[in-house]
Amino acid sequence: MKSNKNGKEIAGFSLKMDHFTAQDYTALNSFTKQEKLPIDQNVYNNWNGKTLTIDTENFNLKNLQEALASKNPELGTDESMGKMEGMIMMFFKNIGTTLKFENKIKSITGKHDWFKQIDDHSVRIQYDLKAMFDKEGAKPKNADKKIIIITE
Repeated sequence: MKSNKNGKEIAGFSLKMDHFTAQDYTALNSFTKQEKLPIDQNVYNNWNGKTLTIDTENFNLKNLQEALASKNPELGTDESMGKMEGMIMMFFKNIGTTLKFENKIKSITGKHDWFKQIDDHSVRIQYDLKAMFDKEGAKPKNADKKIIIITE
């Protein structure tokens, strides 16, 4: 894990995971249930070393919200969810996940407005906070339930 900086200010954090196995996923899932971490739940998608199946139902910030609520119990109530959403939009201007593959991406099936291929080895999930939290925010036009990435 490392921090990313924009000039002298912290702009985010990167978590690198190499060669995750099914056992690694199980261990991480078990750990995050005990200690709430703001890890994007897309790390739990089905990956066999060649094919990644992304469930776009996981395009949300549930883990971040749970981590904030675990550190601030008053934020965990239903009444305070609006406050938490406001805090997220105020403090986090840009939330996303970049998935970088060791091998070249061969094909991608499925589309979502928040998902795009960056280069031959990387894809980016860029959350639209306004669409997520603002009742009037524009919902994604392209929103397939599954995105399948096959690598060489």
